[in-house]
Amino acid sequence: MRYIKIPPEFQPGFVGNPYPQHQRTDLIEKRCADYFCDPNTEIESDYIYIPILWTSYHVNNGYGANANVLQEYVDAIVEQFPDEKFFTVVQYAGGTLTSIPNSKIFACSGTNYCLFNGPGNYTRGERIKHDSSEYIPIPLKCDDHEGSGYNTKYKVGFVGRLFTHPCRYDVYNNLKNIPGYSIHDSDKTPNNGEVFKEVTRNSIFTLAPRGYGSTSFRLLEAMQMGSIPIYVGDNHWLPFSDEIDWNKAALLVKDTEIETIPKLVNDLIESGKYKNYQEYGRMVYDKYLTWDGTLNQISKIISK
Repeated sequence: MRYIKIPPEFQPGFVGNPYPQHQRTDLIEKRCADYFCDPNTEIESDYIYIPILWTSYHVNNGYGANANVLQEYVDAIVEQFPDEKFFTVVQYAGGTLTSIPNSKIFACSGTNYCLFNGPGNYTRGERIKHDSSEYIPIPLKCDDHEGSGYNTKYKVGFVGRLFTHPCRYDVYNNLKNIPGYSIHDSDKTPNNGEVFKEVTRNSIFTLAPRGYGSTSFRLLEAMQMGSIPIYVGDNHWLPFSDEIDWNKAALLVKDTEIETIPKLVNDLIESGKYKNYQEYGRMVYDKYLTWDGTLNQISKIISK
């Protein structure tokens, strides 16, 4: 595997608070850098890997405020290798925030994000134009939680912050009082980490509304913990959809159709068809959405 040797300033350590709070190991960008730059990783590829730690750099530099410096560095790489193709991996909600021609950009959360300017005040983050680059969805991964569910204490569960996207307020306000639903604003929930685990493990369905980026950690967390995700958003960012039938693993709901959720849930529970989602979701998670599964899929896409 050919890769660019990146200056230390573009591979900084992550200084922000870990999110989710239980995350204790490296973000996916660091895991990929360790894997694809390892001489023992034998992959033949037409692509050159750019192992910039995008999330750490942007978080440490004003959440993208210093992206122009990174763009200048990337431009120099492209100028040095004018006839080559590149790939990189990014977790940051807004993508790389740079243009990388002739590249595959494996992105956990899309290319646009939501800027929070105070309660109820949001603006859409700028979408970067990527000439001749291809954004490819990959899982927004975090460390696995201990144990799994398949329990039926709650029909639908959710424990999370609301301010990361307007649709979360809509989800909360529309569904919080429905019998059998366990819906919590984590900022107003004591010991919210333990409550999150208890609710998710015991819910048939778990709400996974989008956040700053186009997706949410809860999409995969729900599947890992034996619950069926209800992915609410304006742009469903679904990894490896050429091999995963996401309509068999999750309920995909537009942010303008939140009121349809109770009927969807009731129909699947009453018919017993929800069990098919659980079984398919477990298979999909184990094969494609673990750390090893994610690295294997990226490797497959960039291999000759």
